[in-house]
Amino acid sequence: MKIRIIFGNFLTSDGKEYVIGGIETYIKNLCYLTMKHQMEAIVYQFADKDFHIKKDGIEVKGKWCAKNKISKLVEFAEDDGDVNVDLLIFATDYDIVNTAYKKVIGIQHGVSWDIVTYGVDNRIGNFIHILKDIVRIAVKLRRYSLCKNLVCVDYNFINWYRTKVQYISNRFYVVPNFTQIPDFTKKDADSDVVKIIFARRLVEYRGTKLFADALERILEKRENIAVTIAGDGPDKAWLEEKFKGCTSISFTNYNSDDSIKIHKQHDIAIVPTIGSEGTSLSLLEAMASGCAVIATNIGGMTNIILDGFNGLMIDPDADELYEAMIKLLTETDLRKKLAANAYITVKESFSHEKWEENWLKVIRKVTDGKR
Repeated sequence: MKIRIIFGNFLTSDGKEYVIGGIETYIKNLCYLTMKHQMEAIVYQFADKDFHIKKDGIEVKGKWCAKNKISKLVEFAEDDGDVNVDLLIFATDYDIVNTAYKKVIGIQHGVSWDIVTYGVDNRIGNFIHILKDIVRIAVKLRRYSLCKNLVCVDYNFINWYRTKVQYISNRFYVVPNFTQIPDFTKKDADSDVVKIIFARRLVEYRGTKLFADALERILEKRENIAVTIAGDGPDKAWLEEKFKGCTSISFTNYNSDDSIKIHKQHDIAIVPTIGSEGTSLSLLEAMASGCAVIATNIGGMTNIILDGFNGLMIDPDADELYEAMIKLLTETDLRKKLAANAYITVKESFSHEKWEENWLKVIRKVTDGKR
């Protein structure tokens, strides 16, 4: 049996470099898992010209397909394997199409269609949104009907799905995202300067505007803080202009492999997403690094944070974010407690080892014919 993974852009179209992104990282880890347990995995993707290579031990087959149609890529994988024996994995639920493979898994990376406009009363806009949602639901339910087994990164998606169907024929497996777990390092609670990090893609739905509004007010109240804004995106120039000349704020980028090391240098991490979030890697990495975290009650983050125990959970609202930040800046003991409990949470429930264990169970159930 071989595991055949469908994803259009794992490597660049010439097959030379990895495409940078969360799903690409997810696929890499899935392939490393299969190699570790003597299972052979092959990734199928679009290409400018057909290629068949191994990169870091991962076998990748690139195929030229007219208009980059996933269905053509799947047909190639069908011709290349044994549809009765091999396992086919759709790396995202957006790529699920009909296939001759009998053993199929789709990966659902979280609800991405929950971004709304807060504070705007627009009845016509709401009506149009409802109509679009009806179409979206129909398309998604049709897609999910083609895949018997869905691996989900959180329970938020499953709860959404339950509100849309009367009868559930799919088998859902919740396998939350993971983080590496370093040794726990206590922060210097007596330090005069409290260090805050906002490490996200710098785009509005990741909370850039919320964070900027709250931070502007914090800077008026507190001087003994140092803020790191880490990332890139369309809002970077806006943020740099807004806080131009502010010596308490620094901007940086870092490789995803260095996330733990960077977060360990900070006391508080802010994850103020307003939509489209699964079990957030940024949140998990911050918790593993011993940061006290503030997160919004969006998507899969609600499966991670227990408010007041291992973090502070707030509405996606600038006033609430400001109040939570002031609370952590003021209450040192609370900050220490949240950081310690956050570390325990990820170590017990969101480690890479736990992720591997859960994925192996899913693969064995599906390939043994139990689902």
